[in-house]
Amino acid sequence: MEILLIAMTAETRKKDPRMMAALKMIDRKHLSYWNECIDETYRPIDLQPEVIMISKKVRESM
Repeated sequence: MEILLIAMTAETRKKDPRMMAALKMIDRKHLSYWNECIDETYRPIDLQPEVIMISKKVRESM
């Protein structure tokens, strides 16, 4: 189904009620996952690299 959704144009999806129902179901699943699993209060922190794995030659050319 995912490949089918990608291949179809937006107009085709709007005209096919089964496709719209499938898209709405997918949206509900995404929202359910977001509400259950994503912590909206989380704020990322910038970490300092401890190991630089770029070769010296490449680093010098940057």
